[in-house]
Amino acid sequence: MKVNNLKVEDICDFIGGSQPVKSEFINQPKKGYVRLIQIRDYKSDAFMTYIPKDSTSKFCDENDIMIGRYGPPIFQICRGLKGAHNVALIKAEPKDFVYREFLYYFLKQDSVFKYVEKLSDRTGGQTGVDLFSLNKYPVRIPADLEDQKKIVTILVEIDKKIKINKDINANLESMIKLIFNYWFVQFEFPDEKDKAYKSSGGKMIYDNKLKREIPHNWEVAKFGKYNKIKRGELITKETIAPGNIKVVAAGLKHAYFHSTSNYKENTITVSASGANAGLINFWREPIFASDCIAIRGSSDINTFFAYYNLMLFDQPQF
Repeated sequence: MKVNNLKVEDICDFIGGSQPVKSEFINQPKKGYVRLIQIRDYKSDAFMTYIPKDSTSKFCDENDIMIGRYGPPIFQICRGLKGAHNVALIKAEPKDFVYREFLYYFLKQDSVFKYVEKLSDRTGGQTGVDLFSLNKYPVRIPADLEDQKKIVTILVEIDKKIKINKDINANLESMIKLIFNYWFVQFEFPDEKDKAYKSSGGKMIYDNKLKREIPHNWEVAKFGKYNKIKRGELITKETIAPGNIKVVAAGLKHAYFHSTSNYKENTITVSASGANAGLINFWREPIFASDCIAIRGSSDINTFFAYYNLMLFDQPQF
């Protein structure tokens, strides 16, 4: 197999996005309009935005390789949406001799992320991808397109299995939310006879705070009574120590890694600033909470209960 030693600029072009004026934004599909793709859209469809199609020339489809230009976390590799991408996203377009999936998995490498993260500057309070440095990153690539395809075939198959598992988890999560709503909002939890409480004549009393009926032996309390709510600790990429603990800041994912944690597993975080302010996440591993609010109940069960209470908003942001 012949392998060429090239640089990133030799195997792809980076195409920046555009930022239409906000006055043209609408939140419903309309003829002549196209979806405006933003970084947060790869996490949720809760805030879909549409713009006039003739107001931009920067389009992407589901197969395009998109890169989050700003962070934290910086350099998110995304794909799967069709529309017009804004300035916070860059499209990586492979050259004719480069297999698109090879480029995708190359850019997703941890070594590439660490290189970009280390060299990127602070831009307007956000970390920005240094495209000049990224273009100079070395690439070893098979000269033959078929050899490139063979290399990534196994990675594509693994990703398919990962997607199946994620879909299963998403379905289970939806079922849990449905049960939580049924039990703790509609009050149809099983009674002593294993029947739905409220519809089976369970005793209800009117609560003046909620302006609705609740089960007679239930308490109405503030969220903070049973949960510890605390702001994260300040840390930057200049002060972190090498490690494998995720640093949770204001982005869709963790910002970087640190050597120690300040919260154990089963912790809720709410992003505290930026475009993703209000984003709710649940971490089943130790983390270092930074630019976010960390929430823990008095036990893991209480923390799970708090999480699903928050998710009753049915949006990842509020």
